[in-house]
Amino acid sequence: MTHLAYNGETRTGEAEGNAVGSRAGLTARERSIVVGLLLGDGHLELSRRGLARLSVRQHPKRRGYVDWLYQELRRFVRTSPRSTMCFDRRTQVATPRYGFKTLAYPVFAEWHLHFYEDGTKRVPEDIGQWLDAVALAVWFTDDGSYKTDSRGLLLNTNAFSFEDQQRLQEVLMQEFGLRTALHRLKQWWRIYIPARSSDRLIEVILPHLATCAQYKLALTPERLIPYGRDRRIRLPRFR
Repeated sequence: MTHLAYNGETRTGEAEGNAVGSRAGLTARERSIVVGLLLGDGHLELSRRGLARLSVRQHPKRRGYVDWLYQELRRFVRTSPRSTMCFDRRTQVATPRYGFKTLAYPVFAEWHLHFYEDGTKRVPEDIGQWLDAVALAVWFTDDGSYKTDSRGLLLNTNAFSFEDQQRLQEVLMQEFGLRTALHRLKQWWRIYIPARSSDRLIEVILPHLATCAQYKLALTPERLIPYGRDRRIRLPRFR
């Protein structure tokens, strides 16, 4: 997970809206998608008026995923997804991105209070109230990957503190029965889902996972068999 907006990155060509809303204005599905994004690569930007906008940025090769997110959240967005170059002052490198920003709404300002502390993203103490199967599917689509040397899966949560990741582990166990471990990656940590729990994770998120995200689970017809699925499986498609 990256937090480019809070690490010296500069973007141009974005407009702020003047819309008004509240957290109650989010449908249950929209709320789950926002929670999944905030656990993943999405971030919230505060405006001068105390409102906030949700920013979604991905590599251009994930255009289908971004377009799907846009369709799901389009009532909060004025401008359709676009390609931009993002300059990171730390690395002095400009990289291509494809994405969109919502208008600035009070609803997102409330979620900013929930997920940020002193400009840094954190895991809310009550994340268990919000992390459902849809949120987990979006989160995994953002931050998940599979291990090439086993049937285990990874959640690249290294941008969160060690304590936040322990909180996520507890919620994954309590809400979904997923046993996990923290694996060290240099000076960071990330959540590892061993084979005995990876099948359970697939079972939970598969109904909500888009076709173009299947590669993150290393799905094959053989691996789908335990879930009573075969080559005729029909998954949601990104358009």
